[in-house]
Amino acid sequence: MKNMNYVLLLLFFLLLSCNEGSKNDQQAAYKALPASTEFDVVILNGRVMDPETNFDGVRNVGIKDGIIAL
Repeated sequence: MKNMNYVLLLLFFLLLSCNEGSKNDQQAAYKALPASTEFDVVILNGRVMDPETNFDGVRNVGIKDGIIAL
């Protein structure tokens, strides 16, 4: 039983660390864009859906060179 507690604790911290890494990657992508960036297409108040994170909300979207940049 004692070994099972250690395994569960280790699994918990492993999953927690994986989740934090994805948040840091997303934040780094936002910081990489300078404030004066000009986009080819801007969609204001567009509906954004991300099935990977189950995000569904209204956001502004910027597209530059055919790639969603913001």
